[in-house]
Amino acid sequence: MKRFRFILLLILLVIVLRGWLYRLTVSYHPIGERPAILATDKGFIQHLEHQPIDTSMQRIVRQSLNLTTSQLEFSFGKCDSDPNRLFYSQKANCVGYAAYFNAVCHQLIERAGLEKRYRVQHLRAKITFLGFDLHQLSNSPFFKDHDYNMVEDLQTGERFFVDASTKDVLGIGFVKSE
Repeated sequence: MKRFRFILLLILLVIVLRGWLYRLTVSYHPIGERPAILATDKGFIQHLEHQPIDTSMQRIVRQSLNLTTSQLEFSFGKCDSDPNRLFYSQKANCVGYAAYFNAVCHQLIERAGLEKRYRVQHLRAKITFLGFDLHQLSNSPFFKDHDYNMVEDLQTGERFFVDASTKDVLGIGFVKSE
Protein backbone atom coordinates (compact mmCIF):
# COMPACT_ATOMS: atom_id res chain seq x y z
CA MET A 1 0.00 0.00 0.00
CA LYS A 2 2.89 2.38 0.81
CA ARG A 3 4.48 1.66 -2.54
CA PHE A 4 1.20 2.46 -4.34
CA ARG A 5 0.88 5.79 -2.48
CA PHE A 6 4.50 6.65 -3.26
CA ILE A 7 4.00 5.94 -6.98
CA LEU A 8 0.75 7.90 -7.00
CA LEU A 9 2.47 10.84 -5.25
CA LEU A 10 5.37 10.66 -7.70
CA ILE A 11 2.99 10.71 -10.70
CA LEU A 12 1.11 13.65 -9.20
CA LEU A 13 4.37 15.58 -8.66
CA VAL A 14 5.49 14.95 -12.25
CA ILE A 15 2.13 16.20 -13.54
CA VAL A 16 2.16 19.31 -11.33
CA LEU A 17 5.82 20.10 -12.01
CA ARG A 18 5.89 19.09 -15.70
CA GLY A 19 6.51 22.63 -16.98
CA TRP A 20 9.36 23.20 -14.55
CA LEU A 21 10.84 19.77 -15.30
CA TYR A 22 10.54 20.37 -19.06
CA ARG A 23 12.30 23.75 -18.85
CA LEU A 24 14.97 22.22 -16.58
CA THR A 25 15.82 19.37 -18.98
CA VAL A 26 14.84 20.60 -22.48
CA SER A 27 16.50 23.53 -24.28
CA TYR A 28 15.68 25.17 -27.62
CA HIS A 29 18.71 26.34 -29.64
CA PRO A 30 17.63 28.76 -32.39
CA ILE A 31 18.94 28.03 -35.88
CA GLY A 32 16.80 30.41 -37.90
CA GLU A 33 13.67 32.46 -38.27
CA ARG A 34 10.64 32.09 -40.51
CA PRO A 35 8.89 35.11 -41.99
CA ALA A 36 5.67 36.13 -40.27
CA ILE A 37 2.41 35.38 -42.04
CA LEU A 38 -0.09 37.93 -40.80
CA ALA A 39 -3.83 37.44 -40.40
CA THR A 40 -5.44 38.61 -43.64
CA ASP A 41 -8.52 36.39 -43.92
CA LYS A 42 -11.70 38.31 -42.99
CA GLY A 43 -13.16 35.44 -40.96
CA PHE A 44 -9.90 34.96 -39.05
CA ILE A 45 -9.56 38.70 -38.36
CA GLN A 46 -13.20 38.93 -37.29
CA HIS A 47 -12.67 36.03 -34.87
CA LEU A 48 -9.68 37.85 -33.35
CA GLU A 49 -11.52 41.18 -33.15
CA HIS A 50 -14.02 39.60 -30.75
CA GLN A 51 -11.23 38.84 -28.26
CA PRO A 52 -10.69 41.13 -25.27
CA ILE A 53 -7.72 43.51 -25.49
CA ASP A 54 -4.99 43.50 -22.86
CA THR A 55 -1.78 45.52 -22.56
CA SER A 56 0.27 43.09 -20.44
CA MET A 57 2.73 41.10 -22.56
CA GLN A 58 2.31 38.01 -20.40
CA ARG A 59 -1.49 38.15 -20.72
CA ILE A 60 -1.31 38.68 -24.50
CA VAL A 61 1.04 35.68 -24.78
CA ARG A 62 -1.24 33.48 -22.65
CA GLN A 63 -4.31 34.60 -24.58
CA SER A 64 -2.54 33.88 -27.90
CA LEU A 65 -1.53 30.43 -26.63
CA ASN A 66 -5.09 29.66 -25.55
CA LEU A 67 -6.58 30.88 -28.84
CA THR A 68 -4.05 28.82 -30.81
CA THR A 69 -4.52 25.60 -28.87
CA SER A 70 -8.31 25.90 -28.85
CA GLN A 71 -8.39 26.34 -32.65
CA LEU A 72 -5.76 23.81 -33.78
CA GLU A 73 -5.29 20.07 -33.47
CA PHE A 74 -1.82 18.49 -33.73
CA SER A 75 -1.10 16.25 -36.71
CA PHE A 76 1.95 14.34 -37.93
CA GLY A 77 0.53 14.42 -41.45
CA LYS A 78 1.18 17.00 -44.14
CA CYS A 79 -0.41 20.26 -42.99
CA ASP A 80 -0.68 23.83 -44.12
CA SER A 81 1.42 26.45 -42.34
CA ASP A 82 -0.51 29.57 -43.40
CA PRO A 83 -2.52 30.71 -40.36
CA ASN A 84 -5.25 32.12 -42.60
CA ARG A 85 -5.93 28.63 -43.99
CA LEU A 86 -5.29 26.92 -40.64
CA PHE A 87 -8.17 28.91 -39.18
CA TYR A 88 -10.41 26.68 -41.33
CA SER A 89 -8.47 23.40 -41.65
CA GLN A 90 -7.49 23.33 -37.94
CA LYS A 91 -4.84 20.60 -38.40
CA ALA A 92 -1.22 21.65 -37.83
CA ASN A 93 2.27 20.53 -36.94
CA CYS A 94 4.82 22.65 -35.07
CA VAL A 95 5.33 24.98 -38.06
CA GLY A 96 1.62 25.71 -38.30
CA TYR A 97 1.22 26.15 -34.55
CA ALA A 98 4.08 28.67 -34.46
CA ALA A 99 2.76 30.53 -37.52
CA TYR A 100 -0.77 30.62 -36.11
CA PHE A 101 0.44 31.80 -32.68
CA ASN A 102 2.56 34.46 -34.38
CA ALA A 103 -0.41 35.77 -36.41
CA VAL A 104 -2.74 35.77 -33.39
CA CYS A 105 -0.23 37.42 -31.05
CA HIS A 106 0.71 40.01 -33.66
CA GLN A 107 -2.97 40.85 -34.24
CA LEU A 108 -3.66 41.21 -30.49
CA ILE A 109 -0.57 43.39 -30.04
CA GLU A 110 -1.62 45.56 -32.98
CA ARG A 111 -5.20 45.90 -31.68
CA ALA A 112 -3.78 47.02 -28.32
CA GLY A 113 -1.64 49.64 -30.13
CA LEU A 114 1.58 48.09 -28.79
CA GLU A 115 3.36 47.08 -32.02
CA LYS A 116 6.21 49.52 -31.26
CA ARG A 117 6.70 47.97 -27.82
CA TYR A 118 6.31 44.21 -28.42
CA ARG A 119 7.84 42.05 -31.14
CA VAL A 120 6.86 38.48 -32.08
CA GLN A 121 9.24 36.16 -33.95
CA HIS A 122 8.65 32.73 -35.48
CA LEU A 123 11.84 30.76 -34.78
CA ARG A 124 13.29 27.38 -35.76
CA ALA A 125 15.43 25.45 -33.32
CA LYS A 126 17.27 22.30 -32.48
CA ILE A 127 16.00 20.78 -29.25
CA THR A 128 18.25 19.15 -26.69
CA PHE A 129 17.34 16.98 -23.70
CA LEU A 130 20.02 17.22 -21.01
CA GLY A 131 22.43 18.35 -23.75
CA PHE A 132 21.59 15.52 -26.18
CA ASP A 133 20.32 16.61 -29.63
CA LEU A 134 16.91 14.94 -29.95
CA HIS A 135 16.88 15.41 -33.73
CA GLN A 136 19.61 12.77 -34.07
CA LEU A 137 17.07 10.11 -33.09
CA SER A 138 15.26 10.31 -36.42
CA ASN A 139 16.21 10.52 -40.08
CA SER A 140 12.80 11.87 -40.99
CA PRO A 141 12.75 15.43 -42.41
CA PHE A 142 9.70 15.99 -40.18
CA PHE A 143 12.00 15.94 -37.13
CA LYS A 144 14.96 17.93 -38.53
CA ASP A 145 14.08 21.01 -36.43
CA HIS A 146 11.24 22.45 -34.37
CA ASP A 147 9.31 25.74 -34.61
CA TYR A 148 8.38 27.99 -31.71
CA ASN A 149 8.01 31.70 -30.93
CA MET A 150 9.67 34.50 -29.03
CA VAL A 151 7.75 37.53 -27.78
CA GLU A 152 9.96 40.41 -26.67
CA ASP A 153 9.26 43.63 -24.82
CA LEU A 154 11.46 46.10 -26.72
CA GLN A 155 11.48 48.57 -23.80
CA THR A 156 12.52 46.19 -21.02
CA GLY A 157 14.21 43.41 -23.01
CA GLU A 158 11.99 40.80 -21.31
CA ARG A 159 11.46 37.75 -23.51
CA PHE A 160 9.00 34.89 -23.47
CA PHE A 161 9.75 31.74 -25.44
CA VAL A 162 6.57 29.93 -26.36
CA ASP A 163 5.83 26.57 -27.97
CA ALA A 164 2.14 26.36 -28.85
CA SER A 165 2.42 22.74 -30.06
CA THR A 166 3.82 21.50 -26.72
CA LYS A 167 1.14 23.57 -24.98
CA ASP A 168 -1.50 21.67 -26.92
CA VAL A 169 0.10 18.22 -26.62
CA LEU A 170 1.75 18.36 -23.17
CA GLY A 171 0.18 21.39 -21.49
CA ILE A 172 3.56 23.19 -21.48
CA GLY A 173 3.55 26.53 -23.27
CA PHE A 174 6.60 28.37 -21.98
CA VAL A 175 9.99 26.91 -22.88
CA LYS A 176 13.70 27.60 -22.32
CA SER A 177 15.71 29.05 -25.20
CA GLU A 178 18.97 30.88 -25.77
